[in-house]
Amino acid sequence: MLEFFSPKVDRLRRDRDVLGLARALEAKSVRTRRAAANALVAVPDRQALEALLQALGDPDELVRANTALALGEIEVEDGETGTRVSGALTGLLDDSSELVRALGTAALGRYRNDALVSRRLTTLRDDESLIVRRTANVVLSDSGDATEVD
Repeated sequence: MLEFFSPKVDRLRRDRDVLGLARALEAKSVRTRRAAANALVAVPDRQALEALLQALGDPDELVRANTALALGEIEVEDGETGTRVSGALTGLLDDSSELVRALGTAALGRYRNDALVSRRLTTLRDDESLIVRRTANVVLSDSGDATEVD
């Protein structure tokens, strides 16, 4: 729990200062970046979208994982923005971290796109991580896709 705590970020979260949380995603302190990504899961807002998309490239896996979850919580339309977000989340399916791959898959579950379902199946059918394969099964069953990943 302490790895995600920052008094400054906690204050920003309580104040629902989305732009402040977005700026905190660029902090030098990994703890601050983790806390900001985690806070944006609870305070989803389109104002943080660009900062979240940038944070998907963070060197810290916990920042990337929580960023994926935060992106999955933001309501976006199916247009260009939805395509950008779902495309960025799809890119996480190749992440070196199984946690990031699993949470990226969970976040993708929010976006209904047949091409993405196909990409998820192809990528995750052979994933070495049991948690990634099981997350894919949940996402696919929730989306109505009868195909299961073993």
